[in-house]
Amino acid sequence: MAERKFDTESGLYTKDLGNLYSVERSMPVPYDMGIKVDIWTTSEEQKLQIFEQLAVLFNPEVWFQSNVNPLDWTAITTIIQDGIEWSSRSVPVGTESSIDIMSWTFLVPIWINPPAKVRRQSVIHQIVTNIVEHECFGIGWDNRYGDSDLLAQIVTTPNNHQIRVDNEEVTLLSADGSEVNGFGNIFAWKPLLEKYGVFKPGSTRLYIKRYATDLDDYTHDVTGILDYHPTKENVLLFTLDPLSLPGNTLQPINAVIDPHVQYPGYGLPLPILGQRYLLTENTWTEEVGGEDKNSQSGYTEAWQQLTANANDIIEYTNSGWAVAFSAFASQDQQFVLNSYSGKQLTFDGKNWVLAVDGEYHPGFWRLGIAGFNPGTDEELCA
Repeated sequence: MAERKFDTESGLYTKDLGNLYSVERSMPVPYDMGIKVDIWTTSEEQKLQIFEQLAVLFNPEVWFQSNVNPLDWTAITTIIQDGIEWSSRSVPVGTESSIDIMSWTFLVPIWINPPAKVRRQSVIHQIVTNIVEHECFGIGWDNRYGDSDLLAQIVTTPNNHQIRVDNEEVTLLSADGSEVNGFGNIFAWKPLLEKYGVFKPGSTRLYIKRYATDLDDYTHDVTGILDYHPTKENVLLFTLDPLSLPGNTLQPINAVIDPHVQYPGYGLPLPILGQRYLLTENTWTEEVGGEDKNSQSGYTEAWQQLTANANDIIEYTNSGWAVAFSAFASQDQQFVLNSYSGKQLTFDGKNWVLAVDGEYHPGFWRLGIAGFNPGTDEELCA
């Protein structure tokens, strides 16, 4: 069953196709109901006139529709004439009463319907195919394959689009990560969203898998609200939900700096206790000072014989600058907030990268249409 699309702005139904529903009905239980109609008359002529007007309707039955519900398959029923008792007077009774009763009996089949199950239909938007190798494969056994049997996992979505998340913008890309097709045209969001359902600006959510490798694991999804971009058809505006971000494992940093060209008093404020910086370069180098090569002495004095590597986090303590996090010594994933930009960074074991920004392949990004919650039976789009 299909309904017309509802325009939330105008409050009216349009001519476009809206939501689809499936109705699962159980077999109704039939009953035969008997009805007796007594017709009271004061004369034989009156009785004949009433009988003449009603009897033409039954031959010996009449079909009628009990309701206008298009989903009720028992709406059409019948009433069957079963018999007539012409008069209640079996013998003359004199003139004591002028009332004569004609009894008319009918049979009406009725149906008792159990409640129906109405489900909103959803389109299959993503197919995950596991390719396995197993000695029992093909024999007809319904075995569960282990992780060691998995050769590949193929994700199939409409056009297999990738996306790129960059700050507050989500750009639609091709399957190979390009912004344009072979004719130089961009990939507009609107035609793709129409395949998924009703896109509601400010309500539809984007779910991205930044840290999970299992496509069925929704516990670590990062999410946010989507809206149309006012000028770019291939871009959606993205408002990140900070509560969906992983918890920080390290204390916040003040900024990300290049120690060759920035140090306290030269591009950075004077040091105070607790200042923390993430380094993009080693401190132990002769290539310092940026374009101004006269800052060598200030550089040496500022870092005070500090030996720190790129991707380390340094902190100012009572004893001076010290390494608070060593990228070389840590192989675990870490999270930290950059207080300067307000963005979360993650350490992948080698480098620091933005926790959310980046490109996502099919299966690692999903759309939640009209209040979808991943991991439930509601609509899932990707």
